[in-house]
Amino acid sequence: MRLRFMLLILMIVILAACGGQSEPTPVVVTDAASVQTAPTVEANQSLLIVTREALPTPMDGALPIAAPGTLVASETEDPTAGLTFTTIEFARTGGGTEEQPEPSVLIILNGDGTYTRNGVSGALAPDRVAAINDGITSVNFFGMQGTMLGPGIEGSTVYRYAVTIQRGDLNRTLSSMDGFMPQEYIQLLGLIFEVGLRP
Repeated sequence: MRLRFMLLILMIVILAACGGQSEPTPVVVTDAASVQTAPTVEANQSLLIVTREALPTPMDGALPIAAPGTLVASETEDPTAGLTFTTIEFARTGGGTEEQPEPSVLIILNGDGTYTRNGVSGALAPDRVAAINDGITSVNFFGMQGTMLGPGIEGSTVYRYAVTIQRGDLNRTLSSMDGFMPQEYIQLLGLIFEVGLRP
């Protein structure tokens, strides 16, 4: 019994000797070249957290590749910016649910304001045609760059858009889908999509 008591006291003494250090033992470095200093952070600096792979670097002279949902301004001016569009073809697919998909929408709009929406004809007021033309100019439709498509998902109910605009000798088609379009382009699509829905 006495032996156990002696062992217990010995263990308490050993544990007491090991504990109680509040700071680590300093290490002396004799080689100044091996010392690394932590970088300082200024008050006006911010932290950048990268949550996806970096975009590929464009070649010299090429426009930068935009992240999804952002536009890159064209380096050249649109030579036909003052002209009214000749025709616009707008197609929307997708939406709804897998059990009840929404019907596709096809709009063909002419520069004089006449249109066909899913086979039904009509005419737009001149101020609506001017608003659509201003939208085309403001996003620089014929020179804009951007990533507006994401990965294809089998059975997806995401809306997909294809817009073809002809103005003078220029003709361009852009494909896009919800969740990958910049706000400026969404506004243009909204103006076109309203064709045939309101006077």
